Amino acid sequence: MKLTELFPENEFGEIFNFAGSELSGETEIKTITSDSRKAGRNSVFVCINGSEADGHEYVPNAYKLGCRIFVCEHAVTVPGESALVIAVPDTRKTLALLSERFYGNPAEKLKLIGITGTKGKSTVAEFVYRILNDSGRKAGIIGTCGIRFGAEERTTGNTTPDALELASVFAEMCSAGMEYVVMEVSSQACLLDRIYGLHFDRAVFTNLYYDHIGPSEHPDFENYKECKKSLFKSADVSIINSDDHYAHEMISEIAPEKCLFFGCDSEAGRKAPYYLAENITRWNKDGVYGMSFDCSGVRFYIRMPGIINVSNAMAAISVCESLGLSFSDISEKLRNVTVRGRFETYESGGRTFVIDYAHNGTSLESALKILRAYTSGRLIVLFGSVGGRTQMRRSEMGEVADRLADFCIVTSDNPDTESPEDIINDIVLNIKHCPYIRIQDRADAIRYAVENAKRGDVVLLAGKGHEEYQLINGKKISFSERDILEKALEEMYSPVS
Repeated sequence: MKLTELFPENEFGEIFNFAGSELSGETEIKTITSDSRKAGRNSVFVCINGSEADGHEYVPNAYKLGCRIFVCEHAVTVPGESALVIAVPDTRKTLALLSERFYGNPAEKLKLIGITGTKGKSTVAEFVYRILNDSGRKAGIIGTCGIRFGAEERTTGNTTPDALELASVFAEMCSAGMEYVVMEVSSQACLLDRIYGLHFDRAVFTNLYYDHIGPSEHPDFENYKECKKSLFKSADVSIINSDDHYAHEMISEIAPEKCLFFGCDSEAGRKAPYYLAENITRWNKDGVYGMSFDCSGVRFYIRMPGIINVSNAMAAISVCESLGLSFSDISEKLRNVTVRGRFETYESGGRTFVIDYAHNGTSLESALKILRAYTSGRLIVLFGSVGGRTQMRRSEMGEVADRLADFCIVTSDNPDTESPEDIINDIVLNIKHCPYIRIQDRADAIRYAVENAKRGDVVLLAGKGHEEYQLINGKKISFSERDILEKALEEMYSPVS
């Protein structure tokens, strides 16, 4: 792409062409980056002021690597005279727009389905992704569990990748013939303008709880809520969980005719058109916990327990029916869908072990309440908490486990640069009544759980879910909770189901 194609005159901001620059409008741009280490000849370095470093300070580094084009919010130090500096009001927004343009505006060729909310994003995304593909509609998925389209599968560092990676992935999906992209939209993605300029065919709201508040996330709940709300301003159709307290606040600035609603036996705030789950029951077969319910005269079965997952299924049903699929077809496709790291069950020797991503007080409380209904023996929870986040999360998880579990195994999660023992100490301060044991090494904790579980017990392994690593001292260390669990079960009980 030529320089003038990427930067049409006067579109982004004031352009300073330093004397001696060999650049011209015909200069070929080969890469765009916000990482100075990846800058080079024929690249554009966009200076982002991040939480840990300000890209403006790394202009000299990028210059030394051959980069001569810089997008900045304020004055920068350029070591030589041969450079082009483009001053813009907001480099994050500019990066999003440049990324799309550089890759040929791929998002415009795709139908984007964005899903936001505190809980349920991954589950709803997986439901929609599987239903669409199994119905012959080519769809890709982007979210916490990674990126998938066609035969391609890879991990991603964030629930919603940055704007540059998103545009690159969209371009790949277009080339692979995808029609839809189902993507989780995190509050951080909205806050940091990762989705700035994107237009969504469908936008889904699952729920909103007090979470992700802290120095490295959102300054307060109002900011968190407004970030979630911003998604719906860029959508053709907003699909809203009317059971949630914040449902109508999410769409307060959206025209009513652009909204659809769904719920679970709730009359609160019902508006037409409305998708309602009725006659909800739970089932348990061959170690699999699930739910069944009616919607528009069709019976649905899902292989995940709890009302929360009925709500997640209703979100997916609403999306897919609004895209032209029949309720009966959706029901057929939905009944065999499972979601990695979300209520994954393993049964052996009359004991049930459940791997779930529950990683904060709200999700842990929900998981424990759901599993209590399936437990004839003890309800045991194995959990820790992440480093680098607010201590409120640790106290909430400790309090919830103390109140709802029969026994706690407190261990490590992703301690990162914090001491695992210090995190455990913060958690157990709030376990005042429930018996517990502390085992810092998570693999040892899992083996302890397997060795000490009794017939009828349900053991929840909370916090890791789909993750295949532990974050320790800033590095991702390979760690497969399911591999450790399966091996321990094989050694203790056989066969494993």
